[in-house]
Amino acid sequence: MTHEQLQLPEAYHGGINFAELAALGLDPDKVIDFSSNILPDGPSPWVREALSKARIDRYPDRESAELVRVISRVYGLDADRVLIGNGCSELIHLVASAFLNRNARVLVLGPTFSEYERVCKLQGCQVTELRSNSSEQFLVSPSIVQQALEDREPEMVWLCNPNNPTGQSIQPNHLFQWLDNFPRTFFVVDESYIEFTEALSTVIHADRPNLIVLRSLTKLHAIAGLRLGFAVAAQEWINKMRMQRIAWSVNAMAQVAGAAALQDAYYYQTALLRLQSEKKRLVASLSQMGFRSVPSDTCFFLLQVGDPRITRQKLLNRGVLVRSCDSFALSDFVRVSVRTEPENDQLIDALLQVN
Repeated sequence: MTHEQLQLPEAYHGGINFAELAALGLDPDKVIDFSSNILPDGPSPWVREALSKARIDRYPDRESAELVRVISRVYGLDADRVLIGNGCSELIHLVASAFLNRNARVLVLGPTFSEYERVCKLQGCQVTELRSNSSEQFLVSPSIVQQALEDREPEMVWLCNPNNPTGQSIQPNHLFQWLDNFPRTFFVVDESYIEFTEALSTVIHADRPNLIVLRSLTKLHAIAGLRLGFAVAAQEWINKMRMQRIAWSVNAMAQVAGAAALQDAYYYQTALLRLQSEKKRLVASLSQMGFRSVPSDTCFFLLQVGDPRITRQKLLNRGVLVRSCDSFALSDFVRVSVRTEPENDQLIDALLQVN
C-alpha cells in the first residue's frame, strides 16, 4: 500500500457524533437524529425478545447459517448465493478486496455514499465519479451512463439504488441492459434503502455473472447498532468474498436480531406505511414554509438551506441533527430523514427559528 493510500481520510457519514455532543454539552438521548436513514419506530418486539435469548457466552456461527436460511426463505434465494456481513460497509470492503487490483478502472455514480470511492482508492484503483446534478433533480441519465461505460470500460461500477443522499432510483431495465452490454464489468448495486421505496423493483433475483447486490438489514429493521447486511451474487463470487473476511465478524446478537426482524413483516410494513404518509405531510409543510426539497423515492430527501454546515450547527444547538451534504460536494443541501409526527414538528419549529 502506498503512502497516499495510507493517508486517505475516513469517510464522513451521518449519525450521532458522541464526541461532538459531549463538547457541546448535549445529551445524545435528547437529540433527534434526522441524519440517519433508519425506521423511527424502532425494532420489532420479536427482535427484542430474540436479543434477550441470544447466546453471548460462546463464539457466533461464522457462517450465520440460521440467518442465511431465513433470508433464503423470505427472499426466495439459493443459500449458496448469500453472504452475511457486518453491515454493508464490511461487504463493500470485501467486494473491493476480492475483485479489484491496483490501477483497475472504477466508475461510481454520484453524488453517493463515499465509502465506495474510498475502498477503491485503498486498493489503488483509478476512480471516476459520474455525477448527476441538482438542476435535473439529481436524476440519472441512462444514456450518459451508457456513454461513460463505453468510453471508460471500467472493471467495476458502483451504484446505490435508490441513491443516498439524493433518493433517486434507476429502473431495473437500464441495469439489465448494462449487465448484458458490458459482461466484463462488475456492477455492484447497493439496495440498502429499497424497502423505503413504493415502486422500485429489486434486482436481487437476477442471477447474472457480473452482478453483486448488497442489502442492509439495519435501516428498515431499526437495528443499526448491531451492524448487519448481506450480499447476493454467483456462488463463485460469494466464495471469493468469503475468503477475505475477518473471522466472526457478525456477532451472535446481530444474527438472531436479523432473523427475528425478517419474520415479523407485518410490524415493519405497518410502520413503513405510517412513515410514507408522514413524509408527504412533512414535505408539504416545508414547501409551505418556502423550502425547496428534491423529489425522492425514499423516506429521506435533500432540503435546500443555503450553507449546510451553518444550518446543521444551528439546528443541532436546538437538539435537532440533520446531515450536512457538503461531504457529498453539495454546497447548499442538508439531508433529512423522516421521523415520527411529533419529531418532525420539532424539526419544523427549529427551522422556523434558524431561518
